[in-house]
Amino acid sequence: MRNCGFFPRETLAVVLALSVSVGACADPPTATMETPQRASASLAVPTPSDAQTVAQGLALALRDASIRKLVHGAMRTSRLNEHKLVLQDILNTAAGETVLSAAAQGLNLTPNSLKGAIANLPRLDFYVPFKAHRLSWKPTSDVYVTTTFDPDAPTITAYGTNGLTVTLRKDRGVPDIPLIILHPAEPTATRDTPQADTPGDVIQEPTDGQVATRFVASAPSSPAFLIEDPGGEGAASARHRLCLAPTSTISIFRWEMVGSVIQRCSFVVL
Repeated sequence: MRNCGFFPRETLAVVLALSVSVGACADPPTATMETPQRASASLAVPTPSDAQTVAQGLALALRDASIRKLVHGAMRTSRLNEHKLVLQDILNTAAGETVLSAAAQGLNLTPNSLKGAIANLPRLDFYVPFKAHRLSWKPTSDVYVTTTFDPDAPTITAYGTNGLTVTLRKDRGVPDIPLIILHPAEPTATRDTPQADTPGDVIQEPTDGQVATRFVASAPSSPAFLIEDPGGEGAASARHRLCLAPTSTISIFRWEMVGSVIQRCSFVVL
């Protein structure tokens, strides 16, 4: 799971601490705060140049009001958490072909050349990452598109529909400009109580649901979890250990599976 200003998390990212003795977790939830630090700049994850090309092309395509309306509408109707789309999925539609052609034209490339660049990339989440923007952005031309494969990047470059670029700093939190981001697709799930599937001015209504699904966790003794708390949009993350009662009802937001085992999940204890 990603925790940084450009990948805001509205939930807790939970990692099963499989190596921790469950016998040490009989007490109620406790918190020992640690601020994660990047050990070395050499650990930075490079963002492929093809991803930058695709982001720039999409921004140029969004000069067209009809394409902005198309993308905005697709995000609004998405049932996934944070109204996510997967770029490759949306481009593999008739409407997506229109977006692809406009992006290629803006870059002075052929559609096949741009398809080749996309083929070099993993599946990419394509969405408006900040809730404040999902609640307020109408399909206006002030939107910017960015990409990063590094969740700890201190800065990113965002491309405007006007052909200009801006540098956004992670430590400044939610940008003033509406922002669409591309990054390697993460596990996600659909929301339990999504807003009505009707046209609207914004991507997300204030009453839109967030919780994806629910389950009851039962264990003979209390399982131990390591919590990564993003601390809200644009805030520094923190880590602490949470201990659950033998039976706890949990709302799951997203998870990562290894075989049939949940290794990471985002949840709220009810």
